[in-house]
Amino acid sequence: MATASFVQEGDYLDYTPASAVTAGQIIVHNDMLVVAPDAIAAGVKGAVRHNGVWTFPAIDTAPFDFGVDLYWDESASKLTTDSDSGANLYAGKCAKAKATATATADCLLLQERDTAAAHPSTHAY
Repeated sequence: MATASFVQEGDYLDYTPASAVTAGQIIVHNDMLVVAPDAIAAGVKGAVRHNGVWTFPAIDTAPFDFGVDLYWDESASKLTTDSDSGANLYAGKCAKAKATATATADCLLLQERDTAAAHPSTHAY
């Protein structure tokens, strides 16, 4: 029988960057979107967050409704509601409605879209 050992709570994940990271820096690493709450020196283990609500730069050409899926457009360094046919990385859900001209958005970071189709066994009660 396979077993697992508890490592950490998971709100913060250990991360050792190759180059220095600033506080608040958005990091895409192996299709995982995380935020560094504090600065991390190059080659030094620090912590990043993969959850929580964060204010991100966002497109200012469209409104975001509360609860819509948000995607990180790495080339533009902004959130969008457009997955660009999978080219943009899923970031999470819009945590507060955003007006068209607003250049930031609050995003509840989620690492995977949670849908009944994707996880039928987790939604059967």
